[in-house]
Amino acid sequence: SFEVIIPISSLHFRRMISISQTKRFFTESPILLLLIFSPFILSIERDGIVRGIGISDDVPNGEACNGDGNCDSGFCSKNEWCCSWRRDGVCNECRTDKDCGVSPHRDSLSKAYCADIGNEQKICSQWKRGKPLDEKGYPLHSLSINGDNDAIDWIPRFIHDKNEVDDNKKDKKGTSVDKEPVMSQVWHWDMKNQPKDAGWGVEANETHVRIPLNTPFHAGYSKTHHVFDNEHETGIVTLILASNEYSIMTENAHSMMVEKYHTLTYTNDNGDDLPTLKSDRIKKELEKRSPEEQKRAEKKLKSRSLAQAAAIIPTQIADSLLEAGQDKLHLENLRKYVKARRLQQQEEESYNNDLWLNIMSGEAKDVLEYAKRGKSIKSENQCKHFEDFNGLHLTETHLEIPLEKPWVAHSGETNMSPNYIFGYNNGIMIAKYDDEEDSLEIHYRAYQQYRYHADAGYERPPSGLWLAPISAEYPVLNQDGRSDKFYREKSWYNKALENYRSIPVDYSVYDRAETCDDKTRNNLAGLWDDFDYAELINESQSVFADLLDYTSFIRVLINGITCGSSFFRADYGPNTVGFEVLEMLAVMHFLIEVDPDYTEYLLTAQFWNDWGDFYKNH
Repeated sequence: SFEVIIPISSLHFRRMISISQTKRFFTESPILLLLIFSPFILSIERDGIVRGIGISDDVPNGEACNGDGNCDSGFCSKNEWCCSWRRDGVCNECRTDKDCGVSPHRDSLSKAYCADIGNEQKICSQWKRGKPLDEKGYPLHSLSINGDNDAIDWIPRFIHDKNEVDDNKKDKKGTSVDKEPVMSQVWHWDMKNQPKDAGWGVEANETHVRIPLNTPFHAGYSKTHHVFDNEHETGIVTLILASNEYSIMTENAHSMMVEKYHTLTYTNDNGDDLPTLKSDRIKKELEKRSPEEQKRAEKKLKSRSLAQAAAIIPTQIADSLLEAGQDKLHLENLRKYVKARRLQQQEEESYNNDLWLNIMSGEAKDVLEYAKRGKSIKSENQCKHFEDFNGLHLTETHLEIPLEKPWVAHSGETNMSPNYIFGYNNGIMIAKYDDEEDSLEIHYRAYQQYRYHADAGYERPPSGLWLAPISAEYPVLNQDGRSDKFYREKSWYNKALENYRSIPVDYSVYDRAETCDDKTRNNLAGLWDDFDYAELINESQSVFADLLDYTSFIRVLINGITCGSSFFRADYGPNTVGFEVLEMLAVMHFLIEVDPDYTEYLLTAQFWNDWGDFYKNH
C-alpha cells in the first residue's frame, strides 16, 4: 500500500489504501475522479520524496513547480502542499551560496553567490545581488567613520581610451600604434651603488635575475598617472622583496615588493604645484588646538586607536574599500593577454619591445644623480604584488625574476600627507638587466587605476576607477566587472561607532621617535607571528572582520603603533600624519601579508628614510 494525499480547497485527506482499493476507485468512480483529480492535485509521497502527478520531475530553472522533487535542480521556491494544484513555486538554481559550490574569496569570477533576482527566483551569480553594478558605481560608506555618518561616496567607473604619445611607437604615418595605459612607471636599480649587503647578493644571467629577499634596496623611479592630468613624478624608492603567500588584492599571490617612495619632482599638464589638501587642513586644526588638548591626544592615542579598530573592522570598510576599485573582468582579460603574449613570444624574439618605456627609463636613471642634492616633497607607502607566473621563482633567500618576459602585478598605494589618498592599480611588468652597467630595470604599464580621496575634511577631487584598453582584442567591457560581496547602499553604521572621534588625533605620533622603545618591543615579543592567516582566509568570509578574534594581532596593531614610525613618517613635514583609518589599514595590510618571520624587522626598520644620506655620500 501507499499513501494518497488529495488536496480539496485547503483540506487534505490522508488514508492508507490497498492496491485493489485503488484500482476499484479509478474504474468505478470516473466522474468523481474527473472532479477531484485534475493535473497537479495528486501527490504521492514515497521514500521521503514528494512528486506531483502531471508535473515533470526535471522542470528547468525558472519554470513552475510545487515541490523540490519537480525541479531538475532540486530547489523549488515553495514546498508547501496545501495548494499544490497552483504550481505557484518556481524552480531555482540554488537556495544558499553553498549550493553554488564555489568560494567567492578564492575565485571571484565564478558564480559563487545564490542571488535573489526577484519573482521568487534565485540563481548562482558572480554578483551577490545577481546583477553587475550600474552607472552610479560602487557605494562606499567610509565617511560614516571618517566624516558624515549618512554620506555615501559613489565610486564611478570610467574608460580611458587614448592613443599613446611616444615617438618611438608610431607608424610611418605618425600614428600611435599603442593605447595609452592609465599609469606608467619605471624602476632603475644601480646594483653598483646599493646599501651594504644588498648589491652583492644580486645574480643575473641571460634569462633571470636573482635578488635577495627582505634586503633593502634603493632605486630611481619615474611615474605618470595619465588619467590625472598626466601627474608625473620622479624620485627615490626604498624597497624590499619578499614572499607573499596571501594578498587581499589577488588570489594568485606569489611574491611582493614593499616600498616607501620619496618624491623629488612633481608636474602635471595644468602646471599645478603638488596639492597639499590634508596637510593644510591639519595645520589649521593644530593652530586652534590648546596644549592641554594636545596632551590629551597623546595620552589617549591607544584608547582612540582601539575604538577605531572596533569600528572599522566589523563594518568591513577595508573590504569594501578595495572591492570598489578592482574590476575583476578586466583583470581576468589582462591575465589572458599576458599568457597569450608569452606564448607568442616563443615565436617572435622581439615581441615585447612595445612594453618598454624608453623616456621614463632615462628619467629613472637620471634621478639617481639628482638625489645627491634633491629634497623629498612627499612620501608614499606602497606595495606591489606579483602573481604566480611561469618564470617567477622563490627560494628561501632569493626571488628569481624572468628577464624580458611579462607578468601580472598589482599595486596598493597610500599617501597620508600632504593628501589623504588610497589607490590601487594592476597591469603588466617586465624586467631587463644591463650587464655593462650592472643595472636592473622594471617597466610597468597599468590598465586600471583606482583613487579614493578619503578625508572628508576638505573639498575633495573626484574619486573613481579608470580602465584602459589592453589591446584591440581586449578592450574595456561595457559591463562593470567589480564584485559586490561587500556592497551596501544603506549604511547600518551608527553614531556609537564614532565615539572614538571625540578624542583628537595625535599628529605627532610618528615624529617623536625613530621606532618603538625597548619596553614596547619586549612587551610585543613573540606576538608578531602568532596568527595563521592561511587558515584564516580559508574559513572566513571577511579576513578583516575575523582579525578581532586574534588577540596577538590587536595587541601588535594598537601597542605597536610607534614601531612603524620610520616607515610611516611623512617627508612633507612633521605633525601631518596620525594613526587614522588609512594608517590603520596600512599596518593591518603589512601584518597580514609580509612573511611573519620578518614582520617585526621590516616594520621597525629605520632604513626607510636613509636614501638622502646614502646618495650624498655615494
